[in-house]
Amino acid sequence: MIESFRPAAPARAVAAAVVTLHVEARVRAKGEMERSWSVDGVLTGGPDPWLQLRTGPHDPPGRTVSVEVRGERTEATTLFWRIEIAGSRASGSPPAVVTRFLPGGFDAVTSERFELSVIALDNDVGEIPVYRWAIDGSELAGNVSALVLEAGSLQAGRHIVSATVEDQDAAPGDPADVVLFAVNVVSCEPGSRPPVVRPASPPGFIRIQTGSGLGLSIEVEDPDGDPLTHRWEVDGERRRGDGRPLVLDPEALRPGTRLVRVVADDGGGPRPASAFDWRIEVVSGRLPAPPAHQSGTIELAWDG
Repeated sequence: MIESFRPAAPARAVAAAVVTLHVEARVRAKGEMERSWSVDGVLTGGPDPWLQLRTGPHDPPGRTVSVEVRGERTEATTLFWRIEIAGSRASGSPPAVVTRFLPGGFDAVTSERFELSVIALDNDVGEIPVYRWAIDGSELAGNVSALVLEAGSLQAGRHIVSATVEDQDAAPGDPADVVLFAVNVVSCEPGSRPPVVRPASPPGFIRIQTGSGLGLSIEVEDPDGDPLTHRWEVDGERRRGDGRPLVLDPEALRPGTRLVRVVADDGGGPRPASAFDWRIEVVSGRLPAPPAHQSGTIELAWDG
């Protein structure tokens, strides 16, 4: 049963902005509730109650976002948003987060130390992004792009960590880009600790043009030295079962949004598996070319 959602549909956004969609729901009977988010018909995320849609200058004029909320006894409700993408970002706009690590929702055991990081770019020349971190609404570190937390210092249960990126001279109420991480802290004794995901390559959000191939790789360590199994998935379909890099050929990268996940499992403990997600935007046509390096000939002469 849907209790509330935002934004109202339809919604509008400018290119290179971020739209946060949120839905609150509850099931009539006791049991688990699942959420599945899709963008333009491609499974994108879940089970968090929000989705952050990042628009780009090459996006189509409209994007369709849907979320299916399903109870344990198969009752399901689906919401749709039509997001209109207008123009390009104007001067004076806030910075935008282009890469994040770890994924949006994950578990951390009480003996674990983990790092969260974001990288933001500002389209306004000469402006440097400012980073602010908070957990459950309480301010944490200062102006740093990476935050290290000790899970043992947090109470067991779910916590929300936010990274806010804004202009250096931003005033209260000015627009900012906000990234949310859902951290579920669980108790776990040595000998049953889960695998630890190290930064992947590429590290997060990827935008490529059609006709390009792509290689993805990841390093995973198990604190207890347990043997690991791996599972690769592309848009929810299983591809392979080993830890070697995954190479996607051009035929697998159709225009739109692709979601790739790799899961590492040690086969034991209260949380035997850890996962990492890549979101890949495949754009038709050519991406903007980087500035060209100019070359020429310089003639030098000295008067004798």
